[in-house]
Amino acid sequence: MRDPWTIQILKEGNVIKFVFRIITHSKYLMSSLIGEIFSEEERELTQKYQVIMRLIGSGVWNTRDLANDLYNNKVFDTPDVNHLGPYLKNLQEMELLETIKIYKTKNKHYYRLKSPIMNVYHYLDSRYDISNRNCSLNEIEPTLQKLINFEIQNFVADFFAEKYDGRKEYYLSSSKEVDFIITKRNKPIIVGEVKWKTITKEDIERFKESVKDFYCRKVLICKKGIKDNQIETIDAEGLLRL
Repeated sequence: MRDPWTIQILKEGNVIKFVFRIITHSKYLMSSLIGEIFSEEERELTQKYQVIMRLIGSGVWNTRDLANDLYNNKVFDTPDVNHLGPYLKNLQEMELLETIKIYKTKNKHYYRLKSPIMNVYHYLDSRYDISNRNCSLNEIEPTLQKLINFEIQNFVADFFAEKYDGRKEYYLSSSKEVDFIITKRNKPIIVGEVKWKTITKEDIERFKESVKDFYCRKVLICKKGIKDNQIETIDAEGLLRL
C-alpha cells in the first residue's frame, strides 16, 4: 500500500495472492509509471536508466557491481563507478531510488528502489522472466514470500527511523541476525530484527546472541510473540499502538 496506485486493487485475503495478482497484471504498467515520473521531472527515460533500475530491483546494490554489469551489457563504455554517479543522483532526486548507509562504514551504501512493488517485480523478472512468460503462483511463491518479508522488514525500519528521528542503516553480516539499525549522530539507538511470524523462545535466544555487543534498545518485531525481560518483542498490535 506504500504504492498508492495499488490501493484500488486491494482485496481482502491472502497477501501473497494479492501481490502476485498485481505483479502479473503490471507488465506494461511498470514502464508507463516510470515514464510518467520522468516526464513530470522533465527528464528523458533512456535505456541506461531502465537498465540501472532493473539491475537494482533485481538485487544488485553495490555501485562497483552495478558499473561492471552496465559495462558488460554494453550500456556504459567504461566500468568506472564515477560514470554511474549522476544517474544514481537523478534517480534519488526523483524519489525512485533509496540510499541506505551500511553500518560502521564511511562511504559504503546499499541502493534499492523505493517502490516495494517495483522491487518485487524486477527481482522476479530477473529470476523467472515474468515479463515474457506466464508464471504460476506455485512456481514463484517461495521467492515471493521472501520478497514480501523483506519489504515488511524495510517498512518497519523506516517506521522506527521516522518515529525516533534517526537514520536507518543496514548491518552486513552473515553470522548475525540484525535486520536494521537506527542511529543518531552515528551511534546506534535501536537495533532490530523482523520475523513476520509467531516467534518462539529459540528465535528470541538467537536474536539475543546476535545483538549482545550492542548497547542500545533491542527490538524483535513479529506477527505474534512472547514477552522477554531482556529485549522488547513487538507484535502487530504493538506496532499499531506505536
